[in-house]
Amino acid sequence: MRVSKTKFIRVLKRHFPELADIRRRLQKGEISLEEAVKLFLQRKTVMPVEKQNEPVDFVIKAGSWRIGVEVEDNVNVHPTPERFRPQVLGVNPKTKTALIRVYEGRYHSNRHDNRLTFSYDAKETPDGFAVLVKYSLYRSGLEYGRYREFSYVVGFGDGSSFVDRVSPEVDSVEEALEWMKPAEVRKAEAEGRKVLRQGDVFFVELRSRRRSLKDYNLPSNHRVVVEGNTVKVVHHEHSVLILPHAYFKPVVRKTIVGTVRRTVD
Repeated sequence: MRVSKTKFIRVLKRHFPELADIRRRLQKGEISLEEAVKLFLQRKTVMPVEKQNEPVDFVIKAGSWRIGVEVEDNVNVHPTPERFRPQVLGVNPKTKTALIRVYEGRYHSNRHDNRLTFSYDAKETPDGFAVLVKYSLYRSGLEYGRYREFSYVVGFGDGSSFVDRVSPEVDSVEEALEWMKPAEVRKAEAEGRKVLRQGDVFFVELRSRRRSLKDYNLPSNHRVVVEGNTVKVVHHEHSVLILPHAYFKPVVRKTIVGTVRRTVD
């Protein structure tokens, strides 16, 4: 069901007074309804783990981070990769604790036998943590069966949580994070040019100064603020990124959608 802008503003005002900044920005037209909903969900899910009452099945250690994992059985007759997208239920950067949700289970009937399992790899990052969740889904129907493999990276960094689908070919967090870098980013790093990141956007230093950041269209909600000789990139969900100069190009992080690797049994 799609909620209207007026109704969403009313809900924010009545039930979430602590999110008055989102309501005001939506009323003024500074952000769209879709952007407001996304920001609302991000603000309401990234909260101290102590406030969560969700059961924890086991704990992952990633450096100094302790990540509680809730495993939910949500396998049905027609499972799809998006149904098993992990979730960040809570993050406390001060205590370096977090709570995430992943999926595992089985659906069995006279015609189907669907089984979902997962493995994981975890790593502390400079500004948070990342967990690679690798799913294996076996689906049988009538006379044949087939496996599907798909993977997600879930974590916290740059002041916000994230979940991105990556190639099922990667086997570690390091490989997944490297896979998410577009070819242009990897080439710039190999050439020794500066590469900075804000959320899902890389800022790649240009070889020449014939073009600058103002010559490119920035992704939604990212904006450039110039204060004297300081160039800042501002986004409401991330920390302010300070660039050494304006001669950078924005490049969006790579993710995967749609097809998954399949094998026939």
